[in-house]
Amino acid sequence: MGSPSDTTHVVPTHQRITSSKQWVLDHRREPTGRHAGGGSRAAGTPAAPAADRETKRRLKELETARLQLEYDSVKQENDKLKKVIVRLKQEIQVYSGLLASEQPQRQQPLDELLISKSKRRKKSLEPGPGQDPEAAVTSDDILLMNTLTDVLAQMQQP
Repeated sequence: MGSPSDTTHVVPTHQRITSSKQWVLDHRREPTGRHAGGGSRAAGTPAAPAADRETKRRLKELETARLQLEYDSVKQENDKLKKVIVRLKQEIQVYSGLLASEQPQRQQPLDELLISKSKRRKKSLEPGPGQDPEAAVTSDDILLMNTLTDVLAQMQQP
């Protein structure tokens, strides 16, 4: 056996057996039969549509799960807001009852009647300097309560 150039004269080029040392590979090109995603199947094989369908199905499931989580979060927030509206309505009714009564001295103090007794509300009900704790309710206060009641009623309508 001689060098590869010796066999060139004896065997035609298209019938010559080459070794891997003689192969020239273009490293800039992507290997044939592989997609850009790194898969091992050819582009025209029948498995491609099935794999695409599976990928789309999984993406749709993930999107559905994400949307369900978002829906649950919004629904929970909506329920909290509804509870706040109910408490506001109750407080407005209690306050309206105080205003409508003819004998304010016999009524319980306002801070005992309110549903919510948060620290902020307690601080706001304490008389500050220059405020009269027994100040009479004006017609502006009644107008404000009626406006709040109307706004809450509109919020309840779908």
